[in-house]
Amino acid sequence: MMYIDPKKRLDLSSAHFDEMRHDLDRYITKMLPIMEAKNTQAGTISLKIDFSILEDKVKCENSPTGEREALIPTINYKIAMTLQSKAENKGYVVSGGHEVVQEGSDYYIVTKEEAGGQLNMFNGYDETLEESEGSSSHLDGFEEDEQ
Repeated sequence: MMYIDPKKRLDLSSAHFDEMRHDLDRYITKMLPIMEAKNTQAGTISLKIDFSILEDKVKCENSPTGEREALIPTINYKIAMTLQSKAENKGYVVSGGHEVVQEGSDYYIVTKEEAGGQLNMFNGYDETLEESEGSSSHLDGFEEDEQ
């Protein structure tokens, strides 16, 4: 059984979802000021999270065949604010360079190197964050479309 950093457990509080939580928080804090400016009495913030898994074979020095089966996750999200106008933001929670592994009843998102047993205990999530794809711009350049 391999050691997996508990911080990489697949749940909403994991670091994988930091950017999405940050984006959602920015929409929440912008909601009332925008409602007041638009003189609107109601609004909605929607969060949609899409999950997909690609089954693939990856190189693995620890495997007798030199490769192993891997589940490659892609998790992306879309946040929408709807009043008299609508704002959207899209981004990736995680994609390429990571795999989903299961330990007991828990699922974890780890780097391919970790899944293959190629990292030592000193490597951590922070070192792989810069490798992730698809950063979003949060609410910079926030545009509203009149409906």
